[in-house]
Amino acid sequence: MPSSSGFTASCRSTCAACLAVVDSGRGISAAHRAHIFEPFFSTKEPGRGTGLGLFISAEIVREHKGRIDIDSEEGRGSTFRVFLPGVESVS
Repeated sequence: MPSSSGFTASCRSTCAACLAVVDSGRGISAAHRAHIFEPFFSTKEPGRGTGLGLFISAEIVREHKGRIDIDSEEGRGSTFRVFLPGVESVS
């Protein structure tokens, strides 16, 4: 299956921002989705990654009072949406 990817960013009037990262790869099984934000979780063979990327990303987003949602189905790709609260003004 050919793979493509992309991202979009938007800001809503509620002073929140959403960044969506989309790909049309293999998708993520329900069993794996339940664990992808856990530290050291990886589906890669040993020596090919630490399993910390999504964990660290989720921790950074949580630290900023945001969240990451995932929509994925095996064979249909994945969409990760990062929601971050906005600020009224920056001084």
